[in-house]
Amino acid sequence: MSNPIIEAYKILQEKIRHDNMRLYLELLESSVSTVKAKSIQELSKQKVEITHMHEMLKDNSPNVRISALKYLEKMGKLDCTILKELFSDISPIIRKEAVKLYLSLGCEEFEEIYPLTRDPDFKVRFQLVSSFIEYYPEDIDKIKDKFKDDPNPQIKVLLNITDNISEVILSDEVPLSLKKLILKRFFESNDSVTVYNTFNEIYNNANKEMKLIIIKYLSGLPCEISKTFFNKNIDEENDIEILFELVNKGKKICGNDIVQDWIVDKFIDSEISKIKNFGFKLAMEKDDMNYVDYARSLLNVVEDELLSGAVSYLLHFLDYTLLEKVPEFLESLSVKRKNYALQIIKKLKAEQFLMEVAKIAENKIYPLNLRKNALSILKILKANNFWETPYNILKDESENGKLKLTALTTLLKLNPEVVPNVLE
Repeated sequence: MSNPIIEAYKILQEKIRHDNMRLYLELLESSVSTVKAKSIQELSKQKVEITHMHEMLKDNSPNVRISALKYLEKMGKLDCTILKELFSDISPIIRKEAVKLYLSLGCEEFEEIYPLTRDPDFKVRFQLVSSFIEYYPEDIDKIKDKFKDDPNPQIKVLLNITDNISEVILSDEVPLSLKKLILKRFFESNDSVTVYNTFNEIYNNANKEMKLIIIKYLSGLPCEISKTFFNKNIDEENDIEILFELVNKGKKICGNDIVQDWIVDKFIDSEISKIKNFGFKLAMEKDDMNYVDYARSLLNVVEDELLSGAVSYLLHFLDYTLLEKVPEFLESLSVKRKNYALQIIKKLKAEQFLMEVAKIAENKIYPLNLRKNALSILKILKANNFWETPYNILKDESENGKLKLTALTTLLKLNPEVVPNVLE
């Protein structure tokens, strides 16, 4: 037997989707290129079948042409012949995307891409080399000679990279974008131990920017391989931002064992909001109540970002003193503070503020997510007396589709008997 709530949700969801897709199909005929391109992108997201999309590859606007190309890629309707024709497109963006797709599709008529080795746009030539190394590394000698006179040093570095990449990564002459590409290629083409040993060696001699990048890659290795790296560098690191990345990334693969008490203290004392909030998160995970008084003191700060961690931390311990701040947060001009107020109301089940919650849900001036959060609170707290709030949203043709879906689930909880009226 089907669930009536699920069925009602599906009906509205399909109605919203159908209306949206019909509009985007009509806008494909627009004379405004940005509108046409946007329509293609939205239709692509929903995988709507468009039989004449190939014709869009000849549109006057490069934005439309690139949107059409990506649509055809997503729908699996590209082939080597179509892509070859785009190698002569006037837009370098199209040529760059076409050569990448040509090689990724396994098109092996390499002579077709040789003219692009002399492309006037460096990004096209660079994409050719980059994609060739990615998909045909064993055939790299077939294009090396084509680039022997290329004026750009980045291409020469990429073509002549060896397994010992330390010198290139630590060089001040190689741009960061190329270093990132080389690290990515090395990470994807080598085993975990080789990656660890090589990146660990580079890390010890790298600047701050490169250290942050390497930390990200080493966190993609198994804990049993990279744990030594994280433990050692956490203990020795003095830079708070690097320490944050070490703990954040290391914790994701090795768990809370690498988080020592001094780290929580150091992060919560930081003036950088992201790091301070992360410190409160670590304290919550340890059920450490030593920071309650300090968190309460932060409720009076001017900076919104410094409130996030403190509010979450106090809510974790169900600190009812937070209710004193709800009126102030609700009246604030800050959307973030209004959202903090909603979090408090939801967690502490503060039904005395339901009227204010309903007003937020109804007010079109507020951002979509804030209104959705307000609707969810009405549902969670079973605010049956406020069923007209989601009902009116559903009846309003100008309301956002995603908001209507949230309104529907809320109305199904508060007054399911009136749902048929809004699905007609």
